[in-house]
Amino acid sequence: MALRILHIASSMPDDWGGIERYISYLSEAQVRAGQSVAVAAVPGSPLASRLVARQVPVRLANKYDLRALGTFLRIFRAEPWDVAVAHFSPDYLVPAWAARLAGGPAMILTRHVAVPLKPARARQYRGLYRGFVAVSGAVAETVCAAGILVCKVAHPGVPDPGVRSFPRPPLRACVVGRLVREKGQRIAMEASVGSKWGWDFAGSGPDEDALHRMLGSNTRMLGSVSDPAGVMARSHVVVIPSTWVEAFGLVAVEAMAVGRCVVASARGGLVEIVQPGVTGLLVPPSDPAALREAMETMDLDRARAMGHAGRLRYEEGFTVEAMERRTTAAYETILAS
Repeated sequence: MALRILHIASSMPDDWGGIERYISYLSEAQVRAGQSVAVAAVPGSPLASRLVARQVPVRLANKYDLRALGTFLRIFRAEPWDVAVAHFSPDYLVPAWAARLAGGPAMILTRHVAVPLKPARARQYRGLYRGFVAVSGAVAETVCAAGILVCKVAHPGVPDPGVRSFPRPPLRACVVGRLVREKGQRIAMEASVGSKWGWDFAGSGPDEDALHRMLGSNTRMLGSVSDPAGVMARSHVVVIPSTWVEAFGLVAVEAMAVGRCVVASARGGLVEIVQPGVTGLLVPPSDPAALREAMETMDLDRARAMGHAGRLRYEEGFTVEAMERRTTAAYETILAS
């Protein structure tokens, strides 16, 4: 029987990041799979403009926005939802209070970050939510460490951009993502010095000026790009040099979807995606010398072979259809408990 699912993303009016993409991909795949799905989103937001699922317009100004309490009460009383799923931390409280006052639906909290939960906050969430879903084992560890003992892991997936042909030499690597210190572009820039690889850095953010000052003869700054998959497809290797614990790593899956080898920091959810020596390489985080050494072991044939293996791994487990099956199954398991 189809589930009646409301995804809650009512607190982020301006962003189009990993969580927004997750909600967009998952809700569309659930609609295609026959679920009855809507998304509570901010009208006019980047997420709202990309939704295939029905939008329920609502904006939560902050996590204690009591004006939104009445809005969610009306939403929950208007339709017989089976489950409502909160994704952003500012959305964790008000919708759950409204669900309790309305006598339903069952609330599920999806955790998208590998940041430890404070024990007091975890106790509060345990009282408000039927169950918890983590986007990776790394995230689930932080949830369980806070005393939440039952947390289902459901890896995300990404749409298939179509396999793109492998580029000819010269060798090029790319780093795609927001330009902030924790994404590790400075580490990659240091690793590029004296490298046989040409390096492209795609993205924008507060670290942009510092990175421009580090540019060398074999590095380029591409700025913000509308087609990240195209940048990856023009490269032979996709590098993910994150210095913090990535909750999952959508970029790694997007790279595999276009058949590209991934060289990534051995932290967080990235170690659950990249198979060392098969689909790419894992290196110690914050270590430019280790990253440079790993890249020097790579040549065109090895990068092509690993990229092909990555594409097969994507097809087997990281499509949006696979994402929908395991995530909806997690909801059903939680509801049954």
